[in-house]
Amino acid sequence: MADEQIIVDIQVDSKEVKTAENRVDELTDSIEELGNRIATARKQNKQFKKDQQDLNKLYKDGAISSDKYEKEVDKLNTKIKTNNKVIAESSVELSKQKRERTSNIKLINSETNSLAQLEAKASLLNKAITNQTTATKEGREEYARLNEELGETNTQINEQRLAFNDSTKNIGKYKDSLKGA
Repeated sequence: MADEQIIVDIQVDSKEVKTAENRVDELTDSIEELGNRIATARKQNKQFKKDQQDLNKLYKDGAISSDKYEKEVDKLNTKIKTNNKVIAESSVELSKQKRERTSNIKLINSETNSLAQLEAKASLLNKAITNQTTATKEGREEYARLNEELGETNTQINEQRLAFNDSTKNIGKYKDSLKGA
């Protein structure tokens, strides 16, 4: 028999995928927490600004002294600046974590039997079949094996496309969906 040649060798490093999946979960929780922190700080700033308006009214009406007014305004301004710093830092961290999460999701998808990976495998198999000689018995056997593997890969691709199309392309085909019910 002819020497076996590996045409497509796609292996999944399950440890790397599991690490990425765990990191995605951690990042999702952290992103939610950062979003909540930003929302809380913005809400507090809105209230502080309302409190400043109330202080301005009290001061204009003569209900509080200028010393008390200045102290209260300084306190509110300090709180607003602190919150603005929290918002800025959290926003930067949020962006970093979203990028890292996207990166990990891409890694997970590239390491699994994704449609893109299957299509790449089919392309490699097509090239191998095109270059395979059928002049010898071993060549014909290899050609048959490659054809069979390509058929299986194409079946997987079609199944994934069908599953994808079934869930997204039925928009507006409600009457057709009810016929089967």
